[in-house]
Amino acid sequence: TPKYKEVTIEWVLDKINKGNSYKNLSQYLRKVFGYSIDIYPTSYGIGIDTLFGKYENRAKMVAEKLSELGLKFRNEFSDAGWVYRFIVSKDRDNMKILESLK
Repeated sequence: TPKYKEVTIEWVLDKINKGNSYKNLSQYLRKVFGYSIDIYPTSYGIGIDTLFGKYENRAKMVAEKLSELGLKFRNEFSDAGWVYRFIVSKDRDNMKILESLK
C-alpha cells in the first residue's frame, strides 16, 4: 500500500486489474498441440497423462516442440504422479512467442 495516499476501493481494484499476472496459457498452446486425452494444454502449460505409462515418447515430442518454439519451461509430476507437467514460463519473452502463434 502507498505510504502517503489514501487507499480506497477504487485504488485496490485498479491495482488488482493492473497486477493480475494470471495468464491462461491453454488458449495459446491449443494452436500448437490441439487437445487430446493424453496431451492437453492447460493454464500452466502442457499436461501429459501418465496413467497408462509410456509417457516418455510424448514428453520428448512436447519438449522438442516447446524448445523449437524457443519457450522456457520446467517439468514436474503432479502430486499423485498421474500427470507429467510442462510448466511454461510466463515471462515477457515467452508471452511474445505465445501471442505470435497462429
